[in-house]
Amino acid sequence: MEVTWKLRPNVRWHDGAPFSADDLTFTLDVVRDPDLAVLRDRTYEAIEGLDVPDARTVVVRWSRPYIEADQLFSSVFSDLAVPMPRHLLERAFRDDPASFLDLPYWNAEFVGTGPFKVREWERGSYITLDANDDYTLGRPKLDEIEVRFITDDNTLIANILSGQVALTLGRGPSIEQALQVQEQWRDGRADFQALDSWLLLYPQFLNPTPPIVADPQFRRALISAIDRQQLVDSIEAGQTVVAPSPISPHYAGYTDIDPSIVKYPYDPQRAAQMLEGLGLTRDSAGMLRDAAGQRLSVGIQVTTVLDVQPKSAYPVADFWQRVGVGVDIDVVPPQRGQDLRYRAEFPSFALQRQPVNERMLIRIDGSQARTPERGYTGINNARYVNPDVDALLARVETTIPVRERNAAIAQLVHRITDEQIWMGLFFDTEPALIANSLANVTAKHDESRETWNAHLWDVKS
Repeated sequence: MEVTWKLRPNVRWHDGAPFSADDLTFTLDVVRDPDLAVLRDRTYEAIEGLDVPDARTVVVRWSRPYIEADQLFSSVFSDLAVPMPRHLLERAFRDDPASFLDLPYWNAEFVGTGPFKVREWERGSYITLDANDDYTLGRPKLDEIEVRFITDDNTLIANILSGQVALTLGRGPSIEQALQVQEQWRDGRADFQALDSWLLLYPQFLNPTPPIVADPQFRRALISAIDRQQLVDSIEAGQTVVAPSPISPHYAGYTDIDPSIVKYPYDPQRAAQMLEGLGLTRDSAGMLRDAAGQRLSVGIQVTTVLDVQPKSAYPVADFWQRVGVGVDIDVVPPQRGQDLRYRAEFPSFALQRQPVNERMLIRIDGSQARTPERGYTGINNARYVNPDVDALLARVETTIPVRERNAAIAQLVHRITDEQIWMGLFFDTEPALIANSLANVTAKHDESRETWNAHLWDVKS
């Protein structure tokens, strides 16, 4: 397969240098470098090579069809694998690739081709952005944007209500907080994004503790023991729905896939029967014990990056304890969260929030498991490795016709949900708070980013 890229004429980097095909070839050199694992997507391995017929044309040659090849130079592949300015970065990359990601280019000295460019970056505090007069789609309507990093929800809400902040992006207040703000904020509104993420439990598949975590019947019992609708009502204020699979109901081909999703309704009695069917017995306190008489207990690893994660972990633990499974919750502090090995080697389950769309399926790829050989990097958080499932994933990625591709997705999703390889809790919606003074701003975005149309944002007169 070949994909040809034609660059718009007269596109310039923020420093005035012309944007050309050489920048794209350099970008591919960087992201395909085996020593920069953080940038790598395993689909780069299917790229055979590329040709540059002229300064504005790049032809990428693939060894096989790939459904998302048209998104090669976008953040869908990697947040960092977008076009890079060769004239600024090549020498540093060639001379010292090990320090490449430590360059100030990646923050205060960033140079891109987008509608706004960095004027000032105070780490952990704010970024001031100026309009790019040479932006290829036309000069932005706003002259500048100040981005503030406010990690405390109460401080953020106070800034919104006082008029100091006009828009929230990304991780912000919870649904409950957003609804409360909406009741008292006459100068703005809460806008809820599509169901583009979900809360799920990743079971540990590489040497799990206890070993019974690897048994599909055990996982089926545990998911049946959780009243997920109650989680939706109490944590998401009823604004979302239960997530039986990683495919959002908003996906265009959902009706083709839904019949293949194996759904486990809340049924604690059935859950108890399945657990006892695994040879577990109950002690006088109603807790389960294995054949050796050891009390059955599992762990749930969770971070505090988003409050929805610990908020979900504790009721899940309560539901499991009701059917006789002991639970220890490991709340990972921010500093420990940077320890890749610790995060990868959770004993039993990790409760996380992840994107939800058909591309989410690549997180089951065995070659992306967070193993010691990979330096505990990769997107396969469950560390699940199965050649048959890898073959199903390959069908999803290489099947171009829509109906046939949906059939391949349905087959893979059936395997995931039947065996509860990923244990979905509920879809999560991330509210954006938007001041009435802003025009052309919405949280209803495609999967690229909330800021996709930032050049059109404006202030109402």
